[in-house]
Amino acid sequence: ATMADVRRQPTLHELKSYDMLVTSAVFLGLSAMTVIARIYVRGWMIRSFGWDDWLMMVTWGLFAVTTSLLISIALAEIHPPGVGDPDTVNGILTLVVCIFGLYILTTIIFKLSLAVFFLRVVNQRWQRQVIIGSVTLYTLFGTAWLFVAIFQCGNPGDYGKNELLGKCLPFKTILRPLNYTHGVLNAVTDWIFAISKSQHSCKYTTNEAET
Repeated sequence: ATMADVRRQPTLHELKSYDMLVTSAVFLGLSAMTVIARIYVRGWMIRSFGWDDWLMMVTWGLFAVTTSLLISIALAEIHPPGVGDPDTVNGILTLVVCIFGLYILTTIIFKLSLAVFFLRVVNQRWQRQVIIGSVTLYTLFGTAWLFVAIFQCGNPGDYGKNELLGKCLPFKTILRPLNYTHGVLNAVTDWIFAISKSQHSCKYTTNEAET
């Protein structure tokens, strides 16, 4: 690649700024309607608003902040001077780090909300122990990964500069394995929730058939 190619500013089409703006706005609106419906049903209709609902509200609040930051990035890319301004680019990179941290924190709170819900519906001791153990492991690892992700280059505000200076943690040997591990734990925890619920449903169906 020539020097001109290296310094060429990416276009809005390449950055997918409008796609990110629309997608973030749509999912923010849909999630808001879903949470409002849950609050109405659980809090007003059946009068059974619990800790899982409060945690879900916190989860949505974090998600709303995350999508708002994504919208801010898209608007910063669209409006002049856009990515042609070094300060704007550094600000965008800082927001990206914040979004990554918020994503991890959101998944932790979301898992805690699901755990509280499933612990209310499962009766077997081993099921409860598996849920508590898996969520505890995920929470501990997720919390550690949260701090690593945010401070991988030192001060998040200097992410762009430190990245250029090579002061960040290596991606291949540290960040990527940790990211994969987080993804695996995330998926395994979800499978544990699903299996626990299916076991509970099967037992309930069997008991109903016997009676």
